[in-house]
Amino acid sequence: MIPKHIFEAGITENAYLGKGGKQVNNLLDKELMAKKVAKYDPMAEALAQQWIERVTGVNFRDPFTVMIKDGQVLCQLANAIKPGIIKKVSDTTVKFKQMENI
Repeated sequence: MIPKHIFEAGITENAYLGKGGKQVNNLLDKELMAKKVAKYDPMAEALAQQWIERVTGVNFRDPFTVMIKDGQVLCQLANAIKPGIIKKVSDTTVKFKQMENI
């Protein structure tokens, strides 16, 4: 089970748990996770989300990290700022195509 503060920081279960779904007990991994959690700023995320929603007209129906993960919203943002800058936006679930969006 993911501790509440880790979940609220937007860190996914896969990132928190190691291979095979077992909790990471490695000291270095725990230190890196603690650093990641410490850097998370929910206010900055909320402000960024509001700005992206305002500029693009997209209403976030899922958490921020889920909405920007595939890069489609980021492409829409870029095109809203400078129309036509992103010629093709991939809407597939194939990871390398999503990375092309980013």
